[in-house]
Amino acid sequence: MRLLNSAFALPGTQMAPDLSNHSTLLLDMDGTLLDLAYDNHFWLEAVPAAYAQSRGLPLARATTEVATLIGRQAGTLNWYCLDFWSDSLGLDIMALKRSCESRIGYLDGAEAFLLRARLAGFRLVLVTNSTRALLELKDEHTGVTDHMDAVYSSHDFRAAKESQAFWQRFAQAEGLDRRECVLIDDSASVLLAARLFGIGGVMGLRQPDSRMPPRELAGLPSVNDVSQLLR
Repeated sequence: MRLLNSAFALPGTQMAPDLSNHSTLLLDMDGTLLDLAYDNHFWLEAVPAAYAQSRGLPLARATTEVATLIGRQAGTLNWYCLDFWSDSLGLDIMALKRSCESRIGYLDGAEAFLLRARLAGFRLVLVTNSTRALLELKDEHTGVTDHMDAVYSSHDFRAAKESQAFWQRFAQAEGLDRRECVLIDDSASVLLAARLFGIGGVMGLRQPDSRMPPRELAGLPSVNDVSQLLR
């Protein structure tokens, strides 16, 4: 017996997929299971501060320069590549990541959702744009991979989840029956890429950062957090 909600409608969105009609949940990590507050603090505060110090720049100017550099890589694998940013910014990004590691944690209700989904009989597959090194760091603090049947990083396939190349290579590696899957992710561009590829259902997360109010994911079924998928 499925323990998760079946289809339900939400204001301003399309009908959510009936999870009971699928056997596999493809789960994003950051902003879906883990609180994006850690990553947002890192890129919006810690990195600009370190960049300003290393370059002798005012913080405001450093913040603008870092934002501009990052914006140019949006949607590409470089956006998520720590080695790329270490080279581009002249900083030890992994060391900086560890300096903020106390902020790593689950979103409210996310671990309970994983436990209930496991009891309900779903196959759980972690599908993240995170590098393996950062995944391991977050796993040290959360044990998120212990809940999974399989774990994939987009870096394994040399393509970000926003691209069709990723979904083609991932599907081949996983032996994926796309009709059996639902992708749960906080990124509209990733959800749309998965839908284009033919993934059976998609579900968006509106509140990936616990410090911020929910945002809209226009045209996509969505909930504030995964705990809302529990019956």
